Amino acid sequence: MANYLPIMLKPTTMNWLTSLGSDTIESWDDIKRMFVENYMATSERLATRHDLERIYQKAGELLRSYVRRFLEIRNRIPNISQAEVISAFVRGLYQHDELHSMFNRKPPWTIGEMP
Repeated sequence: MANYLPIMLKPTTMNWLTSLGSDTIESWDDIKRMFVENYMATSERLATRHDLERIYQKAGELLRSYVRRFLEIRNRIPNISQAEVISAFVRGLYQHDELHSMFNRKPPWTIGEMP
């Protein structure tokens, strides 16, 4: 397995690995730990319901821009209910009384029913 490691790594990762001191790695656990420590900060984490609830439409922001930002976060959240998504979306609207009224008159049950 160790013979395949250089083949599987991208050049930048291979450069990082070969730049380590010769006495730095003594086991697979060492290389796993060092790899995670080095690359953890660059990985994209999954979002949570709380991240979605912090998205608000900014004053003067077009609805289209708000929807785009909202969906970028929503698409990074696994296992969130449609009710939570709809609720967070409506709460984040700014100065869209007509849209708020539409949601209050006939609340959607699914994201596909949203106006």
